[in-house]
Amino acid sequence: MAIKKNAQKLLLALFTDPNKTSVMLPITGLRHLVPDMSEGGYRSLLLFLERKNFLFREKVFGSVSVGLTEEGRNALLSQFPALDERWRSWNGRWMVLIFLEAPKSDPNFRYLRQLLLAEKSLVLSRGVYLAAGSFSNRVLMETKQLYHQSVAILSAETWHIGLQRPLIVSYYDLTSRVESYSGFSKEVTRLLEMSDAAKKLNNQQKSALCSLFDRVVDSLRDDPGFTSYYFPDYPGISPLIAQLQKVIML
Repeated sequence: MAIKKNAQKLLLALFTDPNKTSVMLPITGLRHLVPDMSEGGYRSLLLFLERKNFLFREKVFGSVSVGLTEEGRNALLSQFPALDERWRSWNGRWMVLIFLEAPKSDPNFRYLRQLLLAEKSLVLSRGVYLAAGSFSNRVLMETKQLYHQSVAILSAETWHIGLQRPLIVSYYDLTSRVESYSGFSKEVTRLLEMSDAAKKLNNQQKSALCSLFDRVVDSLRDDPGFTSYYFPDYPGISPLIAQLQKVIML
């Protein structure tokens, strides 16, 4: 299910690791993430997400806050696979799909090729695609049903010849990704420091928060998830989201 960007932003702002307590954020703070929406549009979006059972609300002393449900978490994972905690235990194993003889129903593997590229599979060479860990259930199902005798799928745990790291880092532009997230973190830190005395965001800071969150969402959309495997000092996206939540609660 596709989720529009404004909904993605609200749900992402509520994200926490599964082993941590769910965070509750005030709807007045989340409002800063979607400044272009009318008040009525914002209320309708919150109501829509509630009806989808993606979030729930609590009212304490007249202040309304919302939290993320399990269904909301699953919806986020479908949009941003990099949020999946399985990447923390990924061991560098890749699954390989090799084109053999194209079926008559798809003589040039056009449909399968588009599917693999849409899921950001690594193109090792013509007709050879790699996926970290495993291809998606959709790819595996489609190949079984439509390309059963036309492709080969195998696992690769060790690269005996050829440098894996430069290829992966370059193909997925992991260096730029690490630098971007580091820059985002510094921006959040500055926002927290600037607002520390007042304990409240001014209009300029609200605009900066919205701009920053937009860029985080855009970057996360293309994040393959396994960056920390190749850059062990990279803390991942969760600490950045936790920082952003502190700003939203101001």
